[in-house]
Amino acid sequence: LDVPDTVDEFDALLCDKSASQQITLLKRMRCANHVKLSDKNKHKMTRLYDFLLDYLRKLCVHYEPTKSNQRKIGELQTDIGFLQYVDVVSRALFALSHDLSDYAYSTHIKKL
Repeated sequence: LDVPDTVDEFDALLCDKSASQQITLLKRMRCANHVKLSDKNKHKMTRLYDFLLDYLRKLCVHYEPTKSNQRKIGELQTDIGFLQYVDVVSRALFALSHDLSDYAYSTHIKKL
């Protein structure tokens, strides 16, 4: 599975997928394009890292927490879904940060 060329293609790939489907796609992308397989893959992995950061930002910006005082399970599904997607992205970023440690460091130091 190749890394998409644009953030729009990346969003379309993950759109309407469950959290478990997303993590499977991201694992396959990482395995198929691992930096140890080829020097050319470093560019693809940095692009994926950037896409994931952008996706995390979009998730957080569009998230609206449940405002129910009763905290019924059905009403909390939105919150649970949000946390599952954040988990997917954070796990993928964590894995990639080991492959691209210098890039991950420089990316985050600029944002802090």
